[in-house]
Parts: sequence; C-alpha cells; structure tokens
Amino acid sequence: MSNAYDGVVPQSGGDEGDMVESVEGAGATRHARWVWLSVGAAVVVAGVVTISVISGSASPSAGPTTTPPSASASPGPAESGTAPPSGSPSPNPTPTPTESSTDEPEAQPTPRPTKPPVDIDATATVEAGLTVSLTSIQPFDGTVTVPGEEAGPALLVTVEAVNGSSRGIDTPAVIVNVYYGADARPAGILTRPRTDFPPTLKAGATETGKFAFTVPRDQRGSIRVEVDLSVGSPVVLFEGKAP
Repeated sequence: MSNAYDGVVPQSGGDEGDMVESVEGAGATRHARWVWLSVGAAVVVAGVVTISVISGSASPSAGPTTTPPSASASPGPAESGTAPPSGSPSPNPTPTPTESSTDEPEAQPTPRPTKPPVDIDATATVEAGLTVSLTSIQPFDGTVTVPGEEAGPALLVTVEAVNGSSRGIDTPAVIVNVYYGADARPAGILTRPRTDFPPTLKAGATETGKFAFTVPRDQRGSIRVEVDLSVGSPVVLFEGKAP
C-alpha cells in the first residue's frame, strides 16, 4: 500500500509543479508587457517634449530674420555722416561776387529830354511842326471813382496838340502831370472825367485830351503842367496860375 501511495504522490506533485511554472511564466510575461508599455509611453512623452522644445527654439529665430530688411532700409548713422542728401544745400550757397558784378555800375534810366517851361497861356513847340497848348483849365469838385483816389477841389486840364508836319505821330499813351505849390507837390490823378488822345495824331490834324487832378484851392497860385506827348519827343512844361 505504501508503495502504491508513494507512486501516486510523485505524479500529483509533478502536476502542481507544472501549474506553478505556468503561473510563474504568465506573471513574468505580464510583467514584461507592462515594462514595454512603460518604455513606449516614455518614448512618446520624450518625443512630444523634444518637438515642443524644437518649436519653441525655432520661433524666436524666425522673428529676427524679418528684422534685418527693415533695419537695412533705414539710413544708418554712418551713411548720413559720410554722404549728405543730394537735395541738401551746399555749405556756401551765396556765390562770390565776380569782378564784373562789383565793378560795373547798375544801369540808370535815361532821363527824357525836357523843354524849358513856357507860360501857362503860351504854346509850346515839341518839335518841328508839332505844338502843344493848354486851351482850358476848369475848377470842379472831384469825386472818387476807383480806390486810392481822393475827392475834393480839382482842376480839369484840356491839352491841345497840333501836328503841322507831313507825318503821323504815335500818341497811344499821352502822359500829363500837374504839380502845385512852391515845393512842386504832385497833384492827385482822377480817372473821371477823362478824354484820351487817339492812338495816332495824323499829319495836319488837331486833337485834344482832358485830364483831371485834385489841387487845393489855396495852392493854385503856382502850378506846373507836364505834357509827354509821344515817345521819342521831348517833354514840354507850362507854368503859371490856375483858377
């Protein structure tokens, strides 16, 4: 009996050993699987961290790459110090006077030839065949027509020109002036009333023009009338007392 029991025990003992080995093998396999999963997760986390670090380090370097063009577009101190802008004035804008500019005098207007004054009631000879006279000097009260004029006591002077020559005389702008008083003060000119000479004083023709001036009543004891009939002809003067 004991021998038979002893023979059975080894068999049952062998099955338990196999079962223990199976359990231990399964545990080892499960443990190895968790180890690999842990290692894989660590690798994934390390990869994510690495990508984040690379991305973070790349973004600052991208910024400065756009900065140099804008910085190079603006002029630097060295450029402004070495070469002035093309539009800047030169250090010496004032030209040095040349010898001709300092030695040559300025041109002076040529004075018009003027005849000696005649009496206010006389006839003045401008040139051969051309005479001028004052046929009338009438007092009136002048009024303002344009800005700058002064209203007040005035004189209307009638000038008569006779062309006894055989050629026409250009009279497009006959000039008449009046001066009064001991200091020959210029009288104010009135635009109205006024009658101008025709552009041409024909040969053998007689023409008249009327010109108005403001002259104080107490200054009419001595007046001078200046008549410039034509360019190229001398100026004639009349002196005397006006009404």
